[in-house]
Amino acid sequence: AECMRSEADDQCRFEATLALARCRGAASNALPLLRKALYDPNRYVVGYVLDALKAIGSAEANTLLMQYLWTARWDPL
Repeated sequence: AECMRSEADDQCRFEATLALARCRGAASNALPLLRKALYDPNRYVVGYVLDALKAIGSAEANTLLMQYLWTARWDPL
């Protein structure tokens, strides 16, 4: 959780979100951190957040995933 809050270390946040994606449903208690990380400036962190939300698969995770994807379609990237 501390790595997810590290603004100075992209690699730490990247690896933390990758680990949560691999934890699948066991990472459901990390949803508040994942919600915030959806708007991380590093696109790879965001990518793994999306993977983690998909892997968790709960109704709340799916709602976060869909809300993000719905708004991301307007992003010029």
